Amino acid sequence: MDAKLARYARQIIFPPFGEEGQRRLMDSRVTIIGVGATGSILADRIARAGVGHLRLIDRDFVELNNLQRQLVYDEDDVAAVLPKAVAMARHLRRVNSAITIEDIVADVNATNIAGFIADADVVLEGYVDPREPLRDEGPFGDHTGFYTPADRFPVCHVTAITRRRDAIYPTTIVGKPPMEDYWMGKATERLFLPLLKLFLGEVVDYNMPAEGVFHNLVIVSIKKRFPGHPQKTMFGIWGLGLMMLTKAIVVVDADVNVHDLRDVMWRVLGNVDWKRDVTIVDGAVDQLDHSALRDSLGGKIGIDATAKGPQDGHPRGWPLELEMDAAVKAMVDRRWKDYGL
Repeated sequence: MDAKLARYARQIIFPPFGEEGQRRLMDSRVTIIGVGATGSILADRIARAGVGHLRLIDRDFVELNNLQRQLVYDEDDVAAVLPKAVAMARHLRRVNSAITIEDIVADVNATNIAGFIADADVVLEGYVDPREPLRDEGPFGDHTGFYTPADRFPVCHVTAITRRRDAIYPTTIVGKPPMEDYWMGKATERLFLPLLKLFLGEVVDYNMPAEGVFHNLVIVSIKKRFPGHPQKTMFGIWGLGLMMLTKAIVVVDADVNVHDLRDVMWRVLGNVDWKRDVTIVDGAVDQLDHSALRDSLGGKIGIDATAKGPQDGHPRGWPLELEMDAAVKAMVDRRWKDYGL
C-alpha cells in the first residue's frame, strides 16, 4: 500500500470506500464556517479521515465561559487569547500533519463569502423571497423509500451556476434503505457520538439502523444509575436539535452492542414489560413522515429494554444471562476435530 495511504488503512478496508475513495478524499477541499462546539468536532473527524485541504473560518475567540461546551479547546487557548480558527488549526496540525489546513479569522457575510468559496467545484447563486407564495413540490422518491406526497414549499430562484472545468457535482441516489445516503447518515452518527456524550454523560454508544432511515429509530446504550434513567435519556435525546425528530428510541444496558440488531431485539422482547416499560408521547416528527396524523407532529415511542431491579419497581428478581462455562468452551475448541463435524 502507498505510504500516504497506510495511515488510513482501517477505513480503506471498508468496501464501499476503498483506496479510490481515500484518494478522492485526499484530493478534496472542505470549508467549515464556524468551528464552535459542533464545527470543531466535524473538523477534527474530517482531518483524521484525511481530507486534502481544510479551510476553517470563525470570527470568535476561545472563551473561558464557553469551555464547558467544547471538546477540543482548553485553558491554554484561552490564556493565549487565540481565535477559534487558529486554535483549531494548531490542534489539527498535530493530529494530521499530512493535510493542508488554512485558518481564517473573519465574519462571513454577503460581501466576502465569494472569496471563501472561489475554489469550489460548483457554486449555485440565488435567492428566496419570503413574500412569495408557496408552490407545490413533489411527489418525488425520497430517502424514506416512499414517494413523498406533494406539498407547499418556499421557492428558490437560481440566478447563476458557476463551475470549474471537469467539476464534480456531489449527489446521491435515494430509495429503499440502505442506499448511498445511509452511509452519509452513518458517518454523521459516528461524528456526533462525542457531542451526544457531552450532553448525556450516561450514553455509551448509539445506532441509527438503515431501516429507520436516520430519524425513525435510535438504539442507545447507557450506564443506568437510578430509577427512570432510561426515560431521562429518551427525553434528553428528544431535546437535542434535530434528534427531536426521532420516532422511536430503544434504551439498552451499557454492555449491549447496539449495532447487533439481533441481540438488541432479543433483549427488547425478553426484557420489556409492555405496560411498564413503554413511554408514548406527542412531539415533532420529520416533515416526510407520511404516517403522522398532522404535518410534522405525531406520536413517538420510547422503550426501556434495560435489566430491571427493585429500584425499577420489579420485586421478583432478574435472571442472569446464559453463558457457557469457560472450561467447556476450551474443551470443545480443543476436541472440535474429534467430533467429525
